[in-house]
Amino acid sequence: KEIESRAPDKMQPHHRYQLKALRSKIHADRWEWDRAGRELLDAKRFMPGTERARVNEAIGYELTGDRERAHALATALRAEYPHSVRLLTVWV
Repeated sequence: KEIESRAPDKMQPHHRYQLKALRSKIHADRWEWDRAGRELLDAKRFMPGTERARVNEAIGYELTGDRERAHALATALRAEYPHSVRLLTVWV
């Protein structure tokens, strides 16, 4: 959060996305699945049209325990990203 507060006007959307994704990784490393998932879901707003953000949204729902929504989103995204291994892990 310190990075965001130091120079908020200098951060581009992809920087904000990366910070959220890194926070998610930190929470996942601590086995804080719900918090990790919420970070991924929040990160999507910074890069909503990218494959990475959309796939991470499905993973975010999975981590927060909303498996039905995760699977439905993964099913829809598989048509667009049929070779995404990360997406396949949610879909299965």
